[in-house]
Amino acid sequence: MKIGTITIGQSPRDDILPEFIAALGPGIELLHHGALDNLSREEIASFEPEDDDDLLVTRLKDGSEVKIAERCIVPRMQSQIHDHERNGAACIALFCTGEFPELSCGVPLLRPDRLLVNLIRGIADDGVLAAVVPDPKQIPGMSVKWRRTGWGVHAFALSPYTASRKEVQETAAAAAAVKPDLVVLDCMGFGMDIRNAFYEHTGKPVLLPRTILARIAAEILLKGPSQ
Repeated sequence: MKIGTITIGQSPRDDILPEFIAALGPGIELLHHGALDNLSREEIASFEPEDDDDLLVTRLKDGSEVKIAERCIVPRMQSQIHDHERNGAACIALFCTGEFPELSCGVPLLRPDRLLVNLIRGIADDGVLAAVVPDPKQIPGMSVKWRRTGWGVHAFALSPYTASRKEVQETAAAAAAVKPDLVVLDCMGFGMDIRNAFYEHTGKPVLLPRTILARIAAEILLKGPSQ
């Protein structure tokens, strides 16, 4: 069985793939593309968000952080979806927790933003949620998204790509101060090290999109007892 994955940055996402593959389990072939693959720095710079754009934060193949406008990336994501379908992917997973317009896909399309919102709804009808996003400019829009869960939301900004250990610890401590019932790390760039820091400070469950996405994909791709 094949799964197609799409990062909104450049592939390979070596920061995500080891934890994603470990959570995915054996017997699944991974097809991995990036919406910014084969673009120059100058071309990527033309995707820089303007004041009224929905801002997305991602990573290039050299490990550097880049900010892009959603409107610029959606057509390239759609092209990558079609490419995965042509190559036999049984399902496709987006490596981004941002909200996107409808995308055409003939196989199951796993969208972390929808999966996480509905997962939290399934945990409890209300509570206190600490949501962590990569950039302060994302806080207003992402707060609206997380309030759809019915929970009270406190949002914090922390870059998964450039934050120092001190910044991680300070943000985790700030999240703990609001006494959350649950923490959600609202970016695929967040890894187990940051997840663990928030758990140590809050003592509460911390939702990590990359591993949740992989486990749901594994359930969808599971054929039967022989696997």
